[in-house]
Amino acid sequence: MRKFARAEKNQALRKRFIISTEGTKTEPGYFSLLQKFISRESINLQVLQGARQTDPVSVLERMVKHLQDSPARNMDQAWLVVDRDTWPIDQLNQLFTWQQKQKNYQVALSNPKFEYWLLLHFEDGNQIQSSDAVTNRLEKCCPNYTKNIDPDKFKFDDIVKAIDRAKVRYQHSHDKKFLEMGTTTVFKLVKTILLETGLMNQPQ
Repeated sequence: MRKFARAEKNQALRKRFIISTEGTKTEPGYFSLLQKFISRESINLQVLQGARQTDPVSVLERMVKHLQDSPARNMDQAWLVVDRDTWPIDQLNQLFTWQQKQKNYQVALSNPKFEYWLLLHFEDGNQIQSSDAVTNRLEKCCPNYTKNIDPDKFKFDDIVKAIDRAKVRYQHSHDKKFLEMGTTTVFKLVKTILLETGLMNQPQ
């Protein structure tokens, strides 16, 4: 009984990363993949995956409902992971308005879609002009890719490379909010997780 109580206490003390995503396969699969590198004693990673409603506002509403039931502490972080895709600007603006409410509320956006972040694990991701281009190039790196994440395809070093590549492309993007085609801010979320768990060192 004492061991169980101690485990519950340790879990309560861990920093939570609450992540609301559009998809039911790709994004949850990726963050599940991260778990194999992360000690379960370091953070509490919670993914609120999508259902039928995958638009940005539904991703936001899912997060809001979760936080009403289980409020975020100051130490926790809440992230919305969405695609730029062809969603209306006014929908995306609702996410950025929410982000301004608290410093631990964040948005990770990918233009055109989350799969672009996956592509950066394997190549530089240059000259992307469409969503189809992302899919075609990802399939060359991951044959038979069907939105399911194959953990054997993603090594820790690949994640670090993806962070570096995404950071460079973000720095060269003239639109830091809605992002230019071939840009993603998912690297900020993943880097924060790796720093928090000690898998990456804070730059001096």
